[in-house]
Amino acid sequence: MDLPFVLFVVAQNAWAFRFASQTLKNDRDFVLAAVAENGLALEFASEELKKDREVVLAAVAQRGLALEFASEDLKKDPFLTRVRNLNIVSSAAFLALKPLKSKLKQETNP
Repeated sequence: MDLPFVLFVVAQNAWAFRFASQTLKNDRDFVLAAVAENGLALEFASEELKKDREVVLAAVAQRGLALEFASEDLKKDPFLTRVRNLNIVSSAAFLALKPLKSKLKQETNP
């Protein structure tokens, strides 16, 4: 199996991970790499890895919404909740500032 290629595909589209073998979905190192690239890949990781705080943290740090795919216990974890909230606020701020950045760029580059 071409693991770098599978990781590339999952980074582009988390849904692709649902077609991976159960062995790959249980592979902690691969799942850590996958969720670091696309946090939403956590949805298709093994149930065991959805309970792994480090795996979930990597996913949530990459994409705050990934917390919804964590185990029930980790969904309530105060630290992970803060990371999710910061991630969502950062994303919203980035999106809100994007038009302003474009406008400033146009005004400074006649």
